[in-house]
Amino acid sequence: MYVKTSEGVAISYPYTTANLRSDNSQTSFPSVISDEMLANYGVYPVTIQDTPTYDPTSQYVETANLPTLIDDVWVQTKAVVDMTPTQLEARDDRLKIENKNKATQLLQQTDWTVMPDVADPLQSNPYLTNQVEFVAYRNQLRGIAVNPTVTAVFPTIPNEVWS
Repeated sequence: MYVKTSEGVAISYPYTTANLRSDNSQTSFPSVISDEMLANYGVYPVTIQDTPTYDPTSQYVETANLPTLIDDVWVQTKAVVDMTPTQLEARDDRLKIENKNKATQLLQQTDWTVMPDVADPLQSNPYLTNQVEFVAYRNQLRGIAVNPTVTAVFPTIPNEVWS
């Protein structure tokens, strides 16, 4: 990836050799354009900065729109930004909704375990012998679905035990 510059200032990014050919349609370029030739047109390769370490619960990484010239190298910089109170609230709301939806989905996947005949040896053969464990599991899920939190801890689904 390249940056197009003018008088040492980035003006277009990302920029490609196809853009250079289009911008200079009256010029014949070789199939592979050297960095030296690109520099004659104010076009330079860009180094992508590694993503810095950050806390995703309260921060995010912001990538600059245009590369910056650092020690004679054009660099696509990234910065860690603290979330605003509004962003934190929106994140919390989103996490609560995701946790509620997950709990609801897990409840739906285990609805069959609480059907009366599933655990009744007179009606089913084989029958589910640990229905009580599923009832407890579902009660924990229901608590999350009804009162979702940002940091919901989901219970482990019991293994089915059949007679």
